[in-house]
Amino acid sequence: MNELEQIVKPQGEQETEELMIRLDQFGKEALIGKKALADLFHCCEKTIDAGVQRGDLPEPIMLAGKNVWMVGRIVSHLERRFREAAGEAY
Repeated sequence: MNELEQIVKPQGEQETEELMIRLDQFGKEALIGKKALADLFHCCEKTIDAGVQRGDLPEPIMLAGKNVWMVGRIVSHLERRFREAAGEAY
C-alpha cells in the first residue's frame, strides 16, 4: 500500500467513495481548513502536512493566516493521483 492509499483508503474502496462524496457535498469552490481535512481523512493534522510534502495532497493557500484548500483542487488532485496509481498497477 502506498502512502496515498494510507491516507485516503484506510478502509478500502467503499470508504474512498464515501470520502469523495463528502468532499463533493462541500461544493468545488468551498474552502476547507487543515483540521476539517484531517477529520475527513480520519487522520491527524501532521499526516495532512506529510501528505502535502509528499505530493499526495495539493498545496494549501494561506488565507487570514491559516492554510486552506479549495475542495475542487483536492478532488482533482486525488482523482489524478488515483488514475496514476491505477496505471502503475497494470
